[in-house]
Amino acid sequence: CVFTYMPNEDSDKLIFWAASAPFPECWFVTYEQVRPYDAFGRTMRDNLKARGSDLLGIEGYPSVEAQQQRYVKLGFKSVGVRTMLDVYWDNLAAEERARVEAMEEFDEHEEWLEKCSHYILAVSCSKAGATLPFAPATERNETAFPACEVEWKESAVKALGRSVELKRWGHSACVTSDDRVVIFGGY
Repeated sequence: CVFTYMPNEDSDKLIFWAASAPFPECWFVTYEQVRPYDAFGRTMRDNLKARGSDLLGIEGYPSVEAQQQRYVKLGFKSVGVRTMLDVYWDNLAAEERARVEAMEEFDEHEEWLEKCSHYILAVSCSKAGATLPFAPATERNETAFPACEVEWKESAVKALGRSVELKRWGHSACVTSDDRVVIFGGY
């Protein structure tokens, strides 16, 4: 989550630069807040503002649709924007959902689902017709995004040596087949 903390004119310039840079193919992935106007969204904004972290850009792109249009308008040819709730239901295996639901990070499972509906994952590519990894499961190409096996957490913990810090901040991680560590999530 970075762009919602920036003025839109600045984050739009960065997105435009990435979409129009002379790379053969540019992938851009962001994780941001949306839906600032309902009760949960107002509480989220007020909570962050009280900590000195205003969501400066959320009003300009307050929905999944607005985020989708943003990346297209700024030059990306293939764009997919999903709430984390959609990713959770459509892209996670039932076993992984059961594992997540067994965690005690949130007092109420419904609260966690509500949080997920207020965060999006935007995946954009400068190449037209690119296969996006977070399309609905019926359309998703399983090889588009490197899958992490069930042992992902243990592998990442060994690579990072910081299991407590990852879990504390709600992050997940996996080690890809080419030995890169991908860290994602958090709140």
